[in-house]
Amino acid sequence: MTRIFNTADFGKAIRQRRKELHYTQSFLSEFTGFSASFISDLENGKPTAEIGKALYLASILGLDCIIYARGEDIFGDQIDEQVSEQPLVRKVELEKVFESEKIIFVKPSECLVKDYLDMVNDKENVGRFFGGAHRESYTEEDEISWVRKKLSEAAPVYSMIEKQTGDFIGNVELMDMALSQAELGIAITAGKQNKGYGTEAVTALTRYGLKDMGLRRIFLRTNPSNLRAIHVYEKCGYEEFDRTEEHVWMEYRGEKK
Repeated sequence: MTRIFNTADFGKAIRQRRKELHYTQSFLSEFTGFSASFISDLENGKPTAEIGKALYLASILGLDCIIYARGEDIFGDQIDEQVSEQPLVRKVELEKVFESEKIIFVKPSECLVKDYLDMVNDKENVGRFFGGAHRESYTEEDEISWVRKKLSEAAPVYSMIEKQTGDFIGNVELMDMALSQAELGIAITAGKQNKGYGTEAVTALTRYGLKDMGLRRIFLRTNPSNLRAIHVYEKCGYEEFDRTEEHVWMEYRGEKK
């Protein structure tokens, strides 16, 4: 909890929270409609910043402003337990492309950069399967560039959002499309693994690629040691057609009955 005694304290809290969430001032400006100069002035403690806008910005960053009398038990019943603590990433209306039973598939977004970083830099549970355990960690700038590149190319890559909670699940992509075929790629953040999302996501993206995008063949590859992934792909209708020391290659042959 942070005590606010003046506008400088308030601005410092806003700036700190924005950076924790890896949001840029320009992104907040685009989302809220507030000018970038207003956000800058607010963070710098300008006394004349409009209080309504300031409180709204705090709210979408997941900050609750509570006024109480000195000496009052602020952890008692007087605080509404239903006050939202969700940051902007859980409130922003991401651009949905399609959905399945428990997953919403959205276009990549800069507001998910923190989630992307947490996932790809988790070398033990995620990164070792597509970048190696010894590669350098990705940076915020790397992920922002990746998002902008994918959006500019209109690439068929989608971030997955859990319907029930709004949590980030991972990313899926149809890569290197040519001659009506594409390679499917998937990465799921550690906290959402072993919950059935891999099977649901692969099945949903395969259907979307074949029915909505007109693909005739979808294949994928995985590490031979990733037995769990191989089992998931088999459940989704993929069968092995080639194997090397580095990869098991599988292609979609139809959903299992």
